[in-house]
Amino acid sequence: MVLDDGLPTATSHDQAELERRVLHIYTTAYADGFDPQDPDLVLNRKAHAQYLAGGLGELPSGFISLDASRAWIVYWIVHSLELLGQPLPAEPDRTSIIQFLASCQHPEGGFGGGPYQLAHLAPTYAAVAALVTLGSEDALSVVDRPKLHAYLLRMCVPPERGGGMTMNEGGEVDVRGCYCALAACEMLGLDKQAIADACGMVDFIRRCQSHEGGVGGEPWNEAHGGYSFCGLAAAALLGKAHEALDLDRFLRWAVRCQELESCQQHGEALRCGAATLLATVPPPEPLPLPEGGERLPQLYDARALQLWLLKCCQAPPRGGLRDKPGKAADYYHTCYCLSGLSSSQHYSGIVLGGQQNLLAPIDPLCNVTASKLAAARQHFAAQQ
Repeated sequence: MVLDDGLPTATSHDQAELERRVLHIYTTAYADGFDPQDPDLVLNRKAHAQYLAGGLGELPSGFISLDASRAWIVYWIVHSLELLGQPLPAEPDRTSIIQFLASCQHPEGGFGGGPYQLAHLAPTYAAVAALVTLGSEDALSVVDRPKLHAYLLRMCVPPERGGGMTMNEGGEVDVRGCYCALAACEMLGLDKQAIADACGMVDFIRRCQSHEGGVGGEPWNEAHGGYSFCGLAAAALLGKAHEALDLDRFLRWAVRCQELESCQQHGEALRCGAATLLATVPPPEPLPLPEGGERLPQLYDARALQLWLLKCCQAPPRGGLRDKPGKAADYYHTCYCLSGLSSSQHYSGIVLGGQQNLLAPIDPLCNVTASKLAAARQHFAAQQ
């Protein structure tokens, strides 16, 4: 939770204002008591699908700042549609999307955020996840898997130089690179361990765990929700979560990041944290526990989290989901709000508002639907 140390800052004022907004929303809606099966607590699938479809065509000029994130926009949209159970784009749009993603592939492996851009680990993950979500033979055949694996190996920083992975040629080194590389390998059936060995990944992740218990972007950084997800998920993809992290400290930190008023999660310590709702995705359940260990208990208030997402993050009447009340909807937060909602539903068995709100289950490590990941893995296994 946010620590009120008595020193007013812009952040503490913004946090207090958010808490007032949330309290007003809840007390107005539930003055006579809260019913978890309230039929009016609805995920507005139709409005969200219409909002998402609008992002697959020509975008307004204001999106120029996201020119290097165009592969991400495709992923955010198609993954959101898949979670909602809405039809993915039909022809000719579907083929246009696949051709666009193919144009983002670098001749030497990996994907850039747009056509003719340098390969970068973040849009490489996004493009692979989008193609896996589209799921057809022509989509899955876009990726040059041998060149992609060679590219990932080139992004490895040798352990004697500090370890970890650089996000692009000459770029920054942080724990996002570890996650993006391994998640792409997982979806494509590529050798994860070779990547981890080449960059001393387990030791790098271990050194990114802060004194707080969460994971920072680099060694000695403060803990952050998004980086914590990346560190834990990368370690879990290797089957080495217990080796890479002190999970007792990690889980204590994660649980303490819940807001009492809204049950959202912090993006970074001491900051209101819906900036990345990846932090709402629970640790891979069940984590591989030491011999004799017990299954993890429920780690957060699933009802409160789902209420926050349904009541505070939906943006009527236009559709889409948002960071928090007072903000506009965007494709990024739509994707991760829905991912967090799905994860919470299937992790806890609780579906606030009834089965009408149930979303497709996701794989919590790759953040694509479980069915599309299984189909992709089967497709690539047949090519071995």
